[in-house]
Amino acid sequence: MSNTEATVFCISSVFADSFELEDGVAVAASLGLTTVDVIAALGALVGKSLITAQVNGAGLRYRVLDSTRRYGARRLKEQQLDKRCRQAHAERMLRIFEQSGSEWGWRERADWTQSYLTRLADLRSAFLWAFGEDGDALLGIQLTAATLPLWFESSLVAEARTRVEAALVVSQTTECAPLLKAKLSLARSWSMMFGRPYTPDMGQAWLSAFEFARQAGSIDYQLQALVGAAYFSMDTGNIDQAIVLLNEFRTLADSHHYHEFDPEYGSALAWAKGHAGDILQSISDLESLADAHVRVSHGPRKGGLLADRTAGITGHIPFFAWIAGRVDYAAELALGTLGQAEREGYFMSQSNVLAQAVCPVSYFRGDLAALETNVAKLRSILEMENIGVWFPVQSFFAAALDDLRGDDSAEVRMRIAIDDFVDSRFVLRLPGLIGILAEIYIRKGKFDLASDALDLAEKYEKQQSEGWCRAELRRVRAKFMQQTNRVAEAEQLYIMALEDARTRGARSHQLRIATDLANQFNQTGRFADASAMLRPVMDQLSEGFTTKDYLAATRVLADAVRAGKK
Repeated sequence: MSNTEATVFCISSVFADSFELEDGVAVAASLGLTTVDVIAALGALVGKSLITAQVNGAGLRYRVLDSTRRYGARRLKEQQLDKRCRQAHAERMLRIFEQSGSEWGWRERADWTQSYLTRLADLRSAFLWAFGEDGDALLGIQLTAATLPLWFESSLVAEARTRVEAALVVSQTTECAPLLKAKLSLARSWSMMFGRPYTPDMGQAWLSAFEFARQAGSIDYQLQALVGAAYFSMDTGNIDQAIVLLNEFRTLADSHHYHEFDPEYGSALAWAKGHAGDILQSISDLESLADAHVRVSHGPRKGGLLADRTAGITGHIPFFAWIAGRVDYAAELALGTLGQAEREGYFMSQSNVLAQAVCPVSYFRGDLAALETNVAKLRSILEMENIGVWFPVQSFFAAALDDLRGDDSAEVRMRIAIDDFVDSRFVLRLPGLIGILAEIYIRKGKFDLASDALDLAEKYEKQQSEGWCRAELRRVRAKFMQQTNRVAEAEQLYIMALEDARTRGARSHQLRIATDLANQFNQTGRFADASAMLRPVMDQLSEGFTTKDYLAATRVLADAVRAGKK
């Protein structure tokens, strides 16, 4: 074996997995070898069966056995060449993943992933060296920042957070640019959003990301931090603060004529408005965004934020569409958005759509088969990936499904899930979920528990300004009054709830309220009033005729008509 062949043989030990010719050339250059040297040496080593070669597209990938790799690494260290080679190896990884970042927003996902996920073993090896005793800390920090798309595209959220937090710790004692710290801080903040509990330091993390971006003079990263901080505010029950942050986004973006993240801004603002109770405007804004950036656009699937733009826009529509009475459309859009996320294999988008759209809409429609399927899908994803934020959602709707099927103990598990929401500080939509449990208590005659649950739901609704569920909570409160012999008060509250729902365009809530009030009228012999109350509400609907709410309304109306003829 020639000296050159022996050197290339030892160099191959720095690769944790198979490598391409260009990889070997990059590392060998640190020892003064040329491309011709490497090509000739690899050919000779393959011929001697010391290295294997496999066809990979138009080129070859080379691989050494583990035992051979260990021997080569030992020889490299004995010759005191290991540090130079490992430095060159880590620099090669950095160049590769800087290239991957430039391709991430536009390149087809499967092709992008296939190209770069194969580098995972070498990437981890490079991190191990860079942050080790003889490594290069700054190179490790740079590599962490460059590889963020890979971690999130592969839904390796927990590993992403670990890598980023380690890099940020090292950055405190290593001189690096504020822009680099801003990028890492943003990634840390987003990764924290998928975990639980939502701790107070998460808010500080977003502020730190914004401050680093401000110091770096990066409008791009400042805007990303403001959107992320707005979502954190919403998730932790402060919609008003979220809107303040989004207004700050708008001012900053407009003053610098920077509109790259307008779709993310618009989606976040519509999300806030919808939960605040402006249902129809939220739907209109989201559908306009979908038309402009999803349904007809062939632009980037990523908006710089660590999120999928398609799921982040169309995935926000179904929940509000159901409230507005477009219940079939809501289900179709939710499943269509989920299908797109499944085709791309992006677990974070799948879990987002399942938790925020598919499972709630399936439950509200009374579609037990769909709910069973999609609760199981969400559970499967959570078992594969530690996306802790959605565990309470999955637990709640799994228990709610059991309740619909007659499991008398399901209410206990629903209450446990609600406690989990509270403990995790992820409280957006919590008043509506507590209202669901309160209605179950009423159905079972557990009026003390129902009263306590309603008090808690109304407290959160008022505290968090979640106007979307106000009419629904009033309906459940009125039902509680009706069942506890306060019929006159119940009727007044039903009417208030109906007006609130009508004002917001919440037709599904109108249907529920009108059905319950008409049922009360039937029970007190006011059959004409029941028909007059319920029929116009049913007539305004153009879909959803097989849902549990519409079928319940149909039965109540039929009872009123039949009894009125006697």
